[in-house]
Amino acid sequence: MVPTIEEYDVMLGLPVKEMTKVYLYRGSYVDKRKVADLIGLPGNQTELTNRGSVLGWKRTLLENHLEALARQEDWDHFNKALALMIFGLILFDFTLNIIDQAAMDVFFSYETQGANLVPAIVADILLSLEICHQKKGGTLRCCNHLLFVWFITHLYAPGHMDENSDPFRSFYRIPIKDQTSYEWKRDFLMFRADHFPWVCPWYDSRSTIFSCGKFPKVPLMGSRGCIAYTPTIALRQLKWTQFVPRKEELGGLIFQYNASEANGQLEEVRVAWGNVIKKGERELGSPHAIATPEYKEWRANRRLVIPTPKETLQGEKSSQTTYHTLASVTSQLEVVKAHLRLAEEKEERAQTEIEILMKQSEVREMQIEEGTNPEIQIPKEDQEKEFVKENLQHDKAKAEQWRKLAKDYSDELMKRDQQEKELEGQIKALKLKQSQLISEVRKLKENKESIEGWKLIAKHHQDKKNELVKVCEGMADYIQTHATNLATRVYEVEEEVNFNPGIKLPFKTFKLVKYCQDLVNNFMRNGNGCN
Repeated sequence: MVPTIEEYDVMLGLPVKEMTKVYLYRGSYVDKRKVADLIGLPGNQTELTNRGSVLGWKRTLLENHLEALARQEDWDHFNKALALMIFGLILFDFTLNIIDQAAMDVFFSYETQGANLVPAIVADILLSLEICHQKKGGTLRCCNHLLFVWFITHLYAPGHMDENSDPFRSFYRIPIKDQTSYEWKRDFLMFRADHFPWVCPWYDSRSTIFSCGKFPKVPLMGSRGCIAYTPTIALRQLKWTQFVPRKEELGGLIFQYNASEANGQLEEVRVAWGNVIKKGERELGSPHAIATPEYKEWRANRRLVIPTPKETLQGEKSSQTTYHTLASVTSQLEVVKAHLRLAEEKEERAQTEIEILMKQSEVREMQIEEGTNPEIQIPKEDQEKEFVKENLQHDKAKAEQWRKLAKDYSDELMKRDQQEKELEGQIKALKLKQSQLISEVRKLKENKESIEGWKLIAKHHQDKKNELVKVCEGMADYIQTHATNLATRVYEVEEEVNFNPGIKLPFKTFKLVKYCQDLVNNFMRNGNGCN
């Protein structure tokens, strides 16, 4: 079994088609300033951190940048910065809490060119597995989350998932018990071919990438190196009939980008991905996850010996301790939990040794008392009896030593448990503070919306006022015009009366003319009225 492109593109929902662009290393990693511009990181914060031979940005730097973007409500840069963290801490994880240049390069290619990252993820997994195999141990530096889902679904998914299941959303249905590394290794050594299905329940047959360019296999470019894998030895996983691969398909291709021979091969691999060769039902027949008799015979004759990885728990503990002070609160909690699991495992082993030694001591005491121990002859010389007593005392002393060791581990376990509780309290406090900040931000947004609403109402009233002022001004002009006309008419009447004294007006008419005259004089004297 081997992780394949086809299985991973189902898990991630990123199918690799004939014309799909994939990530291809160009001889050097992208400039940090281009990535900084893409995520909106200020120029004075782009300095890379050196962790051994790895250069990158610290996790805390990007976390602080995300908080700043959230306060500014710059969601475009926020989403890209969050995606970069996922690339560096999950998909292309290499160094604890560091988003290194390799992850930045894949991220930049994905964001700017739409490059498919499935081949790069599979390449990193196969490279890491190969390096650990060569060293007969070590830590996998790749996307362990995807590898875990792929592996567990192959082993335990039948009966819990089907072809319509989503690999991630349905993963919780698989019952997985917590086990120590020793228990996992014991289970894996007991597995046989009939213990698990070759095909994941959620995988359906589709065209399969068989080779690229002049390569008789598929050369994969990862974030740190290149490795080729042979799909023809994994056909049964992909619902095809497994047949004997050709000899030229089994040759190896593996190199890291910092190797001297890499430059010449890099261009060959890049050119090869311009000609992807796929095969489907027309070439392979109907989907059947079976193996031909010739393949079974060929596989039996190979007799591959796979060495068991050496114990690395102590090395992992040392590595975790080294970076303990650099991790965030959440990472510290994970480290403490790892120590707790290790202490529990050691305590369990110590307890087992104590029980064995105590049982041996009890048996020997009974044999001494009853004289039934075939190795001890009590009635004989006192020297032999003394020798048996010395052995018994030695066993008791050893049991006491193991008991003391178990107590030490128990004390250490309690201490770690207390540290875990303290860290959980800190996390709870931080989450509470985060909730309070979110609530305050929400209130500020609500107040801002209220202010905008009142501004709209004030603008509406101002517009109404302006309309009324215009109407009033129009009315004033209208009254002014008619008042002038009325004044002219009254003046004409007065002139005619003065010119012809013999004219006598009726009293009411005279009174009306007098009223109009007073009205015009008052209006002219007091202004236009609307002011």
